[in-house]
Amino acid sequence: MAGAWPGRAGDPFADWINPVDKHVVSNTLSEADLTWAPTSLIHGADLVAAVTALRERPGREVNVMGSAQLVRSLLEADLVDELNLMIEPIVLGGGKGIFPTDGAARRFELVSSATAGTGVQVCRYQRAR
Repeated sequence: MAGAWPGRAGDPFADWINPVDKHVVSNTLSEADLTWAPTSLIHGADLVAAVTALRERPGREVNVMGSAQLVRSLLEADLVDELNLMIEPIVLGGGKGIFPTDGAARRFELVSSATAGTGVQVCRYQRAR
């Protein structure tokens, strides 16, 4: 994303993502590797504390884009309030999973859904409390 979005403007997503605070979770990158400002680094061992602190800030919104492992870790730590899932009309029989395998029940409620012209179900779930 850092290679594509910083140079774009006039697109609603680019206009949102470029100035917003971004956080990269990595054990291999350093602060010097982060070229898309404003971006900060979170080391894997600090994930729960860092995301907890982010959730306590005004706005409370933390979005995750493109990391099944990160989503799974956040679900395991009970740090997910909402899931936006795109359910594709194809079964591949494998791939990366976002759901923990610990057997714990984590209840969510469907709050909206829509079907795209391609048959993709776009479902928004909020944490049931």
